[in-house]
Amino acid sequence: MRNDYPQAASDNAQKALDFKEEFGTDCGTSVGWFRARQLSERQEISDEIIKRTYSFLSRAKVYDQGEFQDADGAQICGSIMYAAWGGDEMREWAEKAIEQMNAEEERPYPNEHAARLEDPAKYDSFARENDAFGDGIDAIYGIKDGVSELQAIRFDKEKWSVQDAEMWLDEHDYDPILFEPAIEEAAQEVRALPSELQIGDFVRWNTSNGFAYGRILEINADGELEADSGFVATGTPDDPVAKIRVYEYDEDQSAYVERSPALNVVHRFTTLEKYDAETRNGKPIIETRALGSTMLEDRMVSGYAAVFNQESEDLGGFIEIIKPGAFRDVLENDVRALWNHDANYLLARTTSGTLKIAEDARGLYYEFDAPHTTYGNDLLELLRRGDVTQSSFGFTIKKDEWISRNGITYRYIHSVARLFDVSPVTYPAYPSTTSQLKNEAPAEIREEAAPQEEAAADPAPCNEVLLEAYRLRLEKQK
Repeated sequence: MRNDYPQAASDNAQKALDFKEEFGTDCGTSVGWFRARQLSERQEISDEIIKRTYSFLSRAKVYDQGEFQDADGAQICGSIMYAAWGGDEMREWAEKAIEQMNAEEERPYPNEHAARLEDPAKYDSFARENDAFGDGIDAIYGIKDGVSELQAIRFDKEKWSVQDAEMWLDEHDYDPILFEPAIEEAAQEVRALPSELQIGDFVRWNTSNGFAYGRILEINADGELEADSGFVATGTPDDPVAKIRVYEYDEDQSAYVERSPALNVVHRFTTLEKYDAETRNGKPIIETRALGSTMLEDRMVSGYAAVFNQESEDLGGFIEIIKPGAFRDVLENDVRALWNHDANYLLARTTSGTLKIAEDARGLYYEFDAPHTTYGNDLLELLRRGDVTQSSFGFTIKKDEWISRNGITYRYIHSVARLFDVSPVTYPAYPSTTSQLKNEAPAEIREEAAPQEEAAADPAPCNEVLLEAYRLRLEKQK
């Protein structure tokens, strides 16, 4: 991780952000504006992000005109986004950084012999095909401008000796520019003891493509657990088996994010390593939950993004309950109101005063006036029709508790570490709820409102189909 890129790159990114704040813009993507915030705040960025940044700036240079607006006042998206990614100074720095990476690339590999056919510096990214040439022989493809070619061949050292691998290459007319035998003594990895892991722990395990990550939902030390794929593993007192919800590392958010759609796998403890992602690498685990209610009066949207002490539906192996006070420490965060968690559809923001949030005895309340934008008006129409009635929030966890009771895993959220957004959403995770508008707003928000005649609020209807489906699931469980 590095943040030694030029200050001029940070300044370029900040100029693009200032322009967006002042004039608004439809240019770019959420990834591009996330990158701008990273650079302007001089956050650390990974080697992979450096490569992506160089690739983007190299392609986008031809669209940079040096000015954000033309003579007629029209916005020049190419210039705006080129600056958002750091501009010329970032491109030049990234090019040198990549050259350094290539020179310092770690080799050889601990578990496989590597036959390099092409220089990896030629490519923007790579893909791997396991057992492409037979058992234990994998193909590495280099990708450049959407075109892939065979860059290297890897041999599992447990199945192929150095001599056998070299003989195979010769027999198949491959002449590698470099052949590197696997490291003879790889460092022994730490594996979990039977008593070391518990429900709720974040873990990682080896795969053919590196590490995979997840959170433990269920443990069995004397029986079977089944993965979503149908694979069954049996646990013993000496080697329990765990059901794990898979998470993926998102380079753009620099965080571990629950895989979508959700995926549960099973692994025995001897294949797992406890991995405290929040403290070991300083990377948060970002989660989103759809729950609560969304209401509408004129252009004011309000509701509860979270409701306390209410059971979620089955979230793929566990039921979640948010405890009162969970948001007490995050009400001063810079929170956005987004449509369906999409940063391209910004509705309001606490730091600008357009979004108000508060925690009361019921849950996390919010309200904002929908902006006079195309998507703002579209949202109002969906709310008036009753097509959208639910809310959601994006968050990271500070303190939670996992309990298994009567064969069901419950997760209690006691404290949220960071609140990113509240969002009207299409699909809820919790049973639908509705509320009146102003007479149920928390006192601190009601007191701030200017005196005006109370208008009768007709709450948007619940989604009866979802409620009926939820009721039937409960009956089935009984």
